[in-house]
Amino acid sequence: IEISRKQAETTPCQEHHNKYQHAKAIFQRAKLQARRRSWKEKTESLNFERDTRKLWKLVKQLSDEGTGRNPKIALNKDGNILTGKQAADHFADSFAKDSNIEISSMKQ
Repeated sequence: IEISRKQAETTPCQEHHNKYQHAKAIFQRAKLQARRRSWKEKTESLNFERDTRKLWKLVKQLSDEGTGRNPKIALNKDGNILTGKQAADHFADSFAKDSNIEISSMKQ
């Protein structure tokens, strides 16, 4: 992408511009796929039976609470992008629906 960008800047023409845009699109697509793969691996590897702190840390990150150092997370629900509290609520609802952890009435 950097080579294409330098070419487009030093010798501006339609062909170099198109090559740069194509390289940029490939990079963005690969970055998005890597983020999705990372998110999927993260959520599949979580075991909340042993460590519930991970669940609450993730929910706080989704709802933009905490230190502010973590990047915002966005979820896709039926073609709509959810962020912040909406993303946290959707994640919690999905987890509650799919979870098979028994919680006693005293802990609820």
